[in-house]
Formats: sequence, C-alpha cells, structure tokens
Amino acid sequence: MVVEGGPSAGGQGDWLGRVSTVDALVLALRRRVLDGVDPLGGWMREAELCKLFGVSRHSLRSALQVLVGEGLLRHEPNRGIFVPSLSADDVLDVYALRRTCGVGAVRELSQAPDRLGTAQRALQHTESSPAHASWEHTPRQARA
Repeated sequence: MVVEGGPSAGGQGDWLGRVSTVDALVLALRRRVLDGVDPLGGWMREAELCKLFGVSRHSLRSALQVLVGEGLLRHEPNRGIFVPSLSADDVLDVYALRRTCGVGAVRELSQAPDRLGTAQRALQHTESSPAHASWEHTPRQARA
C-alpha cells in the first residue's frame, strides 16, 4: 500500500505504508470470498487457512472477525464461521440496489454528457472480460 504525499526512505517520493498481518489476511480472505473461492454456505476452516497463509490462529481469527463485522462472513456459535448463502430476499435486495444505481448513473450521465465516453469504455471492458474476471483487475480508468 502506498500512501501519497510523503517522503520515502530515500527522502523523496511517496511513503510506503505498512500493512499488518491481520490487514493482509482481511484483504486476501475478502478476495477469496468475493471471487467465489470459498463457496456460499462454506465453512471457513481455520486449520486449513492458517496453513495456506502461514499465519497463527490468533491472526486468522482476528481477520475473520473483521469480515464478520463487515457482514461478508457469518459466525454461528458452536459451529464456526461461514460464507453466508443468499436468500431470495437478499437477491431481491441486490436487484433493487442495481436498479437504483442504474437510474442514478443514467441521471448523472444525462447531466454530464462529457463523461459518456468513460461510461462506454467501462461497459466495453466489462463486456469483453471473461466471466470469472475479478473486479479488482479492472483498469482504474474503466471504473472511473
């Protein structure tokens, strides 16, 4: 992670921010869940994840709790931590949100037609991307 605006070790350029083990785990676990590596309804097996990432159970549990707090994972007492499955109501909520965002995007573009080219590039990039492509690999200019 680079924090802009400060000197690096050499006294010039950007500051290089440090990321804790827990923060790095949160990012990696979030990516796994959002990319579908850990399936909906799947149990987050601590021993396997500790071995995979080479971290202690304490660090892993801290990272999992962050994701539980964000709502990305679910904790069930005496059972463990799971990737929640989507209910019919959850799916309806997603589509309601998509509709709201779509209407907002159309409204924004109608008031700023100079941004239409950016929206068209983002749409072209999305349509040409493989179905399994991760959002974080989308070029920033296509997300603007």
